[in-house]
Amino acid sequence: MNELSRNLDYIPQNLMVPATAITDSTIALIWDKPKNHKEIMSYNIYCNNNLIGNCSCTDYTITALDSGTKYEIYICGMLEEGILTSPSSKISVSTKSKSKVIDIGDFGAIGDGETLNTLAIQAAIDACEEGGTVNVPKGVYLTGALFLKSDMTLYI
Repeated sequence: MNELSRNLDYIPQNLMVPATAITDSTIALIWDKPKNHKEIMSYNIYCNNNLIGNCSCTDYTITALDSGTKYEIYICGMLEEGILTSPSSKISVSTKSKSKVIDIGDFGAIGDGETLNTLAIQAAIDACEEGGTVNVPKGVYLTGALFLKSDMTLYI
């Protein structure tokens, strides 16, 4: 690794995971561009010391993770010369434990783009246990105002 790649002006900064960006199988990452970001072509994402992805923006969602599992994550910039920067600070984060999933279709919601589904979706939300997930499957669901609960996930 050369001096340039160890220079703090090239290392991605402030890697973090917003608290609301963790599910039982995904972790969403965000970070700040380094000072000399114009020389960074892309960012490599590492999970438990394995390269798992690459992107050109400053956010990335790691998918297909095990529930209730702790992961160590860091990123490196890829300079135009093909040189990797030193890693960002490492963070440890755990996915949530598997939660009970409620599907809005089980409450009569229809994703046809024509049916008003407010009552069905609200009934699914009301039936959701603390820490649970209300799943909105593929489709177009018309709805009015919905009232969410604390400590639940609305997965769209």
